[in-house]
Amino acid sequence: MSFLHQRHATMAYVLACLGGLCQAWSMGLPYHAGASGALQWLAMFILAYLLLSSGSSRQSARVAWVFQCTALTATFWWIFISLHTYGGMSSVLASFAVVSLAAALALYWSALGAVFYQVGVKVWSGAKKPPHALIVWSERCALSLVFGASWMLSELCRAQWFTGFPWGSSGYAHNDTWLGAFAPWIGVYGIGALSATLAMGAAHLVWSRAQEKQRAAFPVKPPLLRQLGFYGAALIPLWTLLLWPALMAMDGPPTTEPKDPYGKPLLVELLQGNVPQQTKFRQDRLSAAQWYYDQIMTSKAELVITPETAFAMTTQDLPATFKDSIKRQFLPEQQAVLFGIPSKDGLDFANSAIGLVGARQEEYRYDKAHLVPFGEFIPPFFRWFTDQMQMPLGFFKRGAQRQASLAFLGQRIAPNICYEDLFGEEIAEQFLVPDSSPSILVNMSNIAWFGDTVILDQHLEISRMRTLEFRRPMVRATNAGATAVIDHTGHVRVLAKAFEREKVTSWVQGRFDEPTFFAWWAARYGLAPLWYFGAGVLLLSCCIGLFRQGLRR
Repeated sequence: MSFLHQRHATMAYVLACLGGLCQAWSMGLPYHAGASGALQWLAMFILAYLLLSSGSSRQSARVAWVFQCTALTATFWWIFISLHTYGGMSSVLASFAVVSLAAALALYWSALGAVFYQVGVKVWSGAKKPPHALIVWSERCALSLVFGASWMLSELCRAQWFTGFPWGSSGYAHNDTWLGAFAPWIGVYGIGALSATLAMGAAHLVWSRAQEKQRAAFPVKPPLLRQLGFYGAALIPLWTLLLWPALMAMDGPPTTEPKDPYGKPLLVELLQGNVPQQTKFRQDRLSAAQWYYDQIMTSKAELVITPETAFAMTTQDLPATFKDSIKRQFLPEQQAVLFGIPSKDGLDFANSAIGLVGARQEEYRYDKAHLVPFGEFIPPFFRWFTDQMQMPLGFFKRGAQRQASLAFLGQRIAPNICYEDLFGEEIAEQFLVPDSSPSILVNMSNIAWFGDTVILDQHLEISRMRTLEFRRPMVRATNAGATAVIDHTGHVRVLAKAFEREKVTSWVQGRFDEPTFFAWWAARYGLAPLWYFGAGVLLLSCCIGLFRQGLRR
């Protein structure tokens, strides 16, 4: 009798909630304790075991929905702060909005549960015992692969449909685990699928043992450790193949000495203004702009970077002498600034980063391409929702998908704004032409909208994953945190104290290595290879299931 058909069926949903909390906390533990790959894997194990024990596709769908609804609510609960504290929305409506968003996105995982049971559990985990242990292990591997593919497809749906909101994807928890070494090869979604695959293998091993105890007719098999040893040795070639990317991705100990092929390192200064969000666009607008201007004018660094919308005015509202005075103050071709400000072209606005290089006449401009729903544009039929908020909402135009980097002192500096670094496949497009690919990535953010919460740690882990995927350093300039310098191996070299006005100065070594394998295929095909692989696995499993049914008849 399956787990969910017993009296304690409710316990399955309690365990699903617990697994969802583990999934949410794995990307950022409370009190800024950092991410935990082990906790994420435990969450996958719990979900995998519950799906194996569900007994029907309907129960699987329910369990998966409860798991992910809990996970997503606990992951981005901080949206409530922006809606209620800064947006003036009632606490009831703000709470309802957060839970509704999580519940809607969790429907992808509900479909995962139903599909996995039909093309996974029913095909590869039948009631009859196979005649040989090797068949058991092969079916276990197939079942695990189906689960990993289903999980990946669910994350891809959330990442790309309806502009995409993949915040909290499972792979981000593995920046510091051995799975993180696969980032330059398969990216964050591939890592999430690999974690799910391994978790299902372990869960099926435990679940099948529990099932065997209920089958008195089956003979006793060799001890578990002996089986693991035998089949583990037999699969050494497979393990070598799986671990080879991790071995190849290993770097030696970090060095502070500049490497000739990469040019000389840049002395970068990151400005963290810590401007109160309540008054950023009102009474503190001019005083904050003055502080940033003063820091830029007195800086001795080669490159100064401000957060997103550090100047809460349009480029047309800047004093006429603003840019000229900076260029005169900076050393010719030896100092530059990259500052965040809304740009205005006629009636159109853009969330921009403006780059000024001393004595260089032309200015650099980057316009944000991936806009935030409800913050930078209003989706159709949701005007009534934004009318409930009392915050300055932008109506920005989208920037071009592929924009040139800022060329400075032999480096190519590629900015992205706010949560754009969440979309690695879009950053990868800049690596399509290796000779013009970025050597340093820059993230300019203002997530003070969400308070001193776990979002600071979550966004830092997202940026770290991008450095692993592309093997490029990233510097982060934020209004209140997490302002940081991350090297090309994902290590945080410098981290400013959150919610304090600070200046962070550090040397940053750019990289001109050949694009990683992930950057190569994502630049050309986006995430399509992952879609095709996941759909192909499910289709193949479905065909095998139909073939087996035909044989039984």
